Amino acid sequence: MSSCFVFVGEPGPDAPHMLLTLKDSALSAKRLHPGDGLRDELVAADPLAVIFDESCVERGATVAHLREHPKLLNVPMIARVPRLHPETVARAFRDGLDDYYLDGVREQFTALVSAVKRESSWGAVRAPVGQVVLAHPDRLERVRLANVLRRNGYDTYFAATVEEMEKALAKGSHRAVVASVTLPGRALPEVVGENGQGSDPPPWVVVASEEEADRLMNSLPDRPMCRILKAGADPEGLTFLMNEMLSPPPAGVRRSARLLYGGLVSFCASGSDVRFYGYTFNASLGGVYVRSLTSLPLQSLIEVRLVPPCGQGEVVATAQVCWVKRWGDTGGAASPPGMGLQFLEMWPADQGGFEAGYAALLERSNETPTGAAPTPLK
Repeated sequence: MSSCFVFVGEPGPDAPHMLLTLKDSALSAKRLHPGDGLRDELVAADPLAVIFDESCVERGATVAHLREHPKLLNVPMIARVPRLHPETVARAFRDGLDDYYLDGVREQFTALVSAVKRESSWGAVRAPVGQVVLAHPDRLERVRLANVLRRNGYDTYFAATVEEMEKALAKGSHRAVVASVTLPGRALPEVVGENGQGSDPPPWVVVASEEEADRLMNSLPDRPMCRILKAGADPEGLTFLMNEMLSPPPAGVRRSARLLYGGLVSFCASGSDVRFYGYTFNASLGGVYVRSLTSLPLQSLIEVRLVPPCGQGEVVATAQVCWVKRWGDTGGAASPPGMGLQFLEMWPADQGGFEAGYAALLERSNETPTGAAPTPLK
């Protein structure tokens, strides 16, 4: 695999951090200058990624020329942006670049390195999907299940008894519970029922043998939502169950068309102060698709701030990641790398502003030939 990040022009004020991050990832850095020989130099360097500053005057033509070479066709190319400005970011995507890096957002550079190396990008931000209480008396089974949860972006809180599990549940900061019926202590259905109160109780995955599964189906309460994972089965089955239970309910809005819309957006995992920056690709009444090489995992709850279509300022929403396309993925719908977000909560004033902007965007799109490029609309 390639092991070099190439900087075309100045790496900027974060150069020491960038070099340290690359070194920690067993990667190197190389600096080149725009010019007639750039393509040959890049082919020789065999880069993992290329980062451009703003010194490349004809950047769009340069990127097109570089991508004509088969060795550079699938290399992510990123713009270094000194200041966040709508036209600067829009120009980066018009020039054919895949993402942008804002000076000073060091965590995003760390995540970019992780993304282009095809590592789990959630490693750059601790547990963006949230915490799961994992209660099982057998240490080996706890480890097997925890490996799956962590790989999917969850943090885990271990418990070996019903008493330990109840102490964790009392804190109320978990997104789901995975618990074995073999836990010593009170009967598990009773504990599940007691913790099913409230407006939005967390779902449970109950680990049970095949013989116990049928009995449990009749004894588990209607609330909260419960699913059964057979003991000793492939632990990856837990991924399916978690996705099924934590997928957001249908948005409380009518079905609406996805409209091309490019605008500045920032996002962070719920409960985190590490903010990343992206660019919207399309919008509907119920959510947006965000272009980013540093998408968070499926089911992540995030705070998203974006400029509404045809508007000014920004709206703030709580959203959930419903779909992710990583760099290099060729399956699924044709779209740039990024993540589909479904809005879950938004202040009424913000929602009104977003819906008004969407209506104006819809009206404009009906007057514009299909396929118009997403650009900032004011």
